Order: sequence, then structure tokens, then C-alpha cells
Amino acid sequence: MNRLHYIYDPLCGWCYGAASLARTAAAMTDLPLYLHAGGMLTGRNVRRATEMREFELSNDLRIAELSGQAFGKDYLDGLLNDPDALFDSTPPTAGILAVNLVTDQPLDMLDAIQHALYHDGKCITDKETLSGLAVQVGVDHDLFLAAYGDVQGKATEEHIAETRQLLARVGGRSFPTFILEQDDGYHALEFSHYLGHPEQWHDYLRALLNGTGRATTAIH
Repeated sequence: MNRLHYIYDPLCGWCYGAASLARTAAAMTDLPLYLHAGGMLTGRNVRRATEMREFELSNDLRIAELSGQAFGKDYLDGLLNDPDALFDSTPPTAGILAVNLVTDQPLDMLDAIQHALYHDGKCITDKETLSGLAVQVGVDHDLFLAAYGDVQGKATEEHIAETRQLLARVGGRSFPTFILEQDDGYHALEFSHYLGHPEQWHDYLRALLNGTGRATTAIH
């Protein structure tokens, strides 16, 4: 058995930086990719964009340098200066879960959300913004809204709780985390030095599948 679990948050800049790694893994037909949202900014951790501005600016500069991902002017000079904009992981997480219900293609929605946030400076907590992004990735508007209603609340909370349990199981503490599940257990993978180098990441994953690469000690 080979499965790759991707623990992410839609409001995590480092996950935006790792987008090409997730996409590369998703293209490997013999390595199913499962997305797990960890709820980084939920409940008491929800913040206004202006509260996050200084942290985001310093962090995003480093992410851009390492990954090559672009952070747009509308995000840097627009959204981060908007006192009404919230950084709340719950609505976009529900949006991704809703798309997964309809099309089983959650990575497309995550990519669209990340681009809308970090490039276009859109507030991704708005249902209409999320429904527009769902249409953009090929989901019928009404089907999305129905699925979004189904996953809001308890279903999203349970998904986040299960993700946190998986993260704790491998001793993970941050987003993103990539976990390779094989017959001998779960392996947390080192990915940081592959940022911006998806071809090398592919080769690393292929070596792991072939038994010629090394991951961390398996955790059962």
C-alpha cells in the first residue's frame, strides 16, 4: 500500500509555497494523494488581516525566495491592509470539502483558493467568492452551494479534528506536512529543500516507492 497524505491549511503561506509539490504528487498515478485540512486559523485563532500583516510580509518574502511562488500586489498592498478582512480557515476548508464531494478533485479548489488569496488579494471567507472559484474549477454553482451547506459546521469540524489526530500521530506540528503511508506504517517526509524543485521531489517520491529512498522511521 502506498498513499500520500497532505496536511495543509488554505491560509498557510508555506502550503502555497508547496503547491507545486502537491501537484507533482497528484500526477503520480501509483500514489493516491489525500488532502487533510488542519484548521490553522479557526475558533479563537481567527485573526484580522491587519493583525497578520507584519508576520505575513516577512514570512511571504522567505516563501517567495525559496519556492518561486508570486505574492500579488492586491494581496500585499490590498488585503493585508483591509481591517474588515478575516483570516479564518473554516470557510475555505468547507469549500474544498464541498468540491471534493461533487468532483473528487479537492486539489483544484485548493489551488484556486490559494491563487485568489495570495495573488489576487481576495477574501476567501466569503461564500460567493468560494462559489465563484468552484465554478472556475468546473463545479456547477448550485451543486457547490448544496454541498457547501452539507459540509458546513459539524462535518468540517470533524474533518479538522481527524487531521489533527493524524498530524499528532506522526509528531507533526506544522503546515504543510507530507505523510507517506505504507504497509509498515506512516512516514513524515522532509520536503523543505524541495520547495521550488518539483522534479527533484518527484524523484524523491519515486525512490521511496521503489524502496531505494529513505524517509523517517515508520510510526504505526
